[in-house]
Amino acid sequence: MRRTDPYRLRSCALAAKAVLAELSGNVQRCAQTSRLSTKVPLNPAALARGPGRSGCSWSLLERFTSPYHEAYSESKRKAIWPPHQTCHGMRQTHTETPAGAHQARVLDGKAEAAIWMEKSKQDVEDLKRAHGIVPGLAVILIGQRPDSVLYVWKKREACQEAGINFFCASLPTSVTQKEVVETVAKYCRDPQVHGVLVQLPVPDHILEDAVYEALDPGKDVDGFHPLNMGRLLMRGRQPFFLPCTALGCLELLSRSGIAMKGMNTVVLGNSNTIGMPISVLLRDHGVASVKVIHDPVKRRTDGPSFESISTSGQVYDPCRLREEAEVAEGVPEAVREADLVVVAVGVPNLVKRDWVRPGAVVLDVGINPISVDESAADVDPTAGPGEPPTSMSSLGFHVVGDVAYEEVAEVASAITPVPGGVGPMTVAALLHNVIFAAKLSNGVYTGHDLQTLSKAAPDFADDYTD
Repeated sequence: MRRTDPYRLRSCALAAKAVLAELSGNVQRCAQTSRLSTKVPLNPAALARGPGRSGCSWSLLERFTSPYHEAYSESKRKAIWPPHQTCHGMRQTHTETPAGAHQARVLDGKAEAAIWMEKSKQDVEDLKRAHGIVPGLAVILIGQRPDSVLYVWKKREACQEAGINFFCASLPTSVTQKEVVETVAKYCRDPQVHGVLVQLPVPDHILEDAVYEALDPGKDVDGFHPLNMGRLLMRGRQPFFLPCTALGCLELLSRSGIAMKGMNTVVLGNSNTIGMPISVLLRDHGVASVKVIHDPVKRRTDGPSFESISTSGQVYDPCRLREEAEVAEGVPEAVREADLVVVAVGVPNLVKRDWVRPGAVVLDVGINPISVDESAADVDPTAGPGEPPTSMSSLGFHVVGDVAYEEVAEVASAITPVPGGVGPMTVAALLHNVIFAAKLSNGVYTGHDLQTLSKAAPDFADDYTD
């Protein structure tokens, strides 16, 4: 009989299985009869590793397999041990982690953003001292949605901390398209303003495309102008600015020491502001594959309008939304194959534990306001010095992400919390873009800035470097 006879191998496996059963029943007795230490691991993967790797000797298997040790080589183990058991040198496949047995590493966006903000603050001081330039950001807010009001306050607070001038135009919900475009154009012409953005979402009667096209590409710090978006999509054509949330996600991964190269990634959601940009950036950062799930759930058509949210303060009923969010066929299975999952759908607690493969990295970009207080609609972000809303709770509501954090953290290797994950990194990325915009409009560059600018738009760069 040849030594690689499959029947012989199966006999070896069955014999080893019997010995393992004996081990689990009476370790001491088995140790005496097999000359094996009681410290031997009780799993077949450890036994298959061989001498010197886990304190195990071959003596336990010698009476059944000798001289068939090669049956436990890398090529044979897959035939003997079940696929879900990890052998030395083999990549772990899907295994179920007992509830509460593991807790994912928290990707602390708040802490990483604070470090990034310190760097931005130093850059602003250097610009002031060396060139007399004070970067400026203008935000256009339409309506009084409580969540949008809070985000504008956060931007204002961050700009003040970094030494960046902040301007805000608060327009009523009834504003016309023409008035919005004129306001955008006014700030784009202002030499004291280096970055301009329109706080999203906007009322249904305002066309986002028209607003984006009214922006100066060199002041489009949100990165949504067609020129910036188009260059982002094309390989080798660096835009002036990367979209802030996508840039914040990539920075958080990089600063947390998570290598993206070779990862299989899934992006849930294909919005122009998050899903599409981050899928392109992941592509350019060396991931093995990017799968975009365009419509993970069936969208609600009877949700509250922009106007009702602005006036009544009612945003979401999470229980109703979760019940009505019909998950598309095959989505959980597709997500489970990913090493990196980015979720930006807008459905509270959509992604569950059984969607995520053990050891995956999960970025939760979802921000879903819950339990809004009507009084929040009276906050004015353009007011002078005063007590700003410091959190969602200060406005009468809180937020949850698109990922069921507690249960997914039991299987993922790393996960972002909501709040405190991607959100702070988005604000830090915005300040980074504003500072670069100030350098761009004044022709002040470092070597890295100039290299980036030449890739973005050579003709535009020439206008400022002549």
